[in-house]
Amino acid sequence: MGTPDRRQPGHRAHECTTKYVVSRTLEDADAWQNSVLLRGDAAGTVAELKAQPGGDVGIIGSVSLVRSLHAAGLTDRYTLLICPLTLGRGARLFEGPAPLTEFELTSSVTTTKGVIIAEYTRR
Repeated sequence: MGTPDRRQPGHRAHECTTKYVVSRTLEDADAWQNSVLLRGDAAGTVAELKAQPGGDVGIIGSVSLVRSLHAAGLTDRYTLLICPLTLGRGARLFEGPAPLTEFELTSSVTTTKGVIIAEYTRR
């Protein structure tokens, strides 16, 4: 994970935001400030979180969690960063059984480096 750069915009917000860590191997989530380790069925726990008042639940860095939540019908929006390079291999985001779900493009922007940031929202 590395040491965060405190000069970066949004760093303070990231520190103050509650982070839910889904892991099958971690003993605790103490390495990250304001973090809560989620144990058990991730889809069930996320469904409970979504039912509570508050902000959005976001996922960073877990293709298997994204697949699991999509299959459970818990994904309302995708923000995809499409980078102008190919790696030749890697994990596919959409793979395996999942319900047919329609999304519409609600916003997009291209960065100066050619990265397309596209937001898709469930219809």
